Amino acid sequence: MTSLWWDVAEHAFSLAKGLALCGLVAGIAVAISRFTIRVLGRPLKLLEAGMTSVRQGRPEPIQVSRTGDESNPWAKASTS
Repeated sequence: MTSLWWDVAEHAFSLAKGLALCGLVAGIAVAISRFTIRVLGRPLKLLEAGMTSVRQGRPEPIQVSRTGDESNPWAKASTS
């Protein structure tokens, strides 16, 4: 993007270069959003399925994955 602004400031703007850079930024944004949706969406779907089963009166265990965050040891200590 800095290169694009430099070209505009120097009056050497190339439409092809501008479109290529914008396409690259858009492609990276799409890749990041798809990854984020996949990473955050799966645990939320599992949680929603667990809440639905409890609401229907048939509680079932849900898959829990280790997060590795700092609150995990505290949770284990409080349940022991």
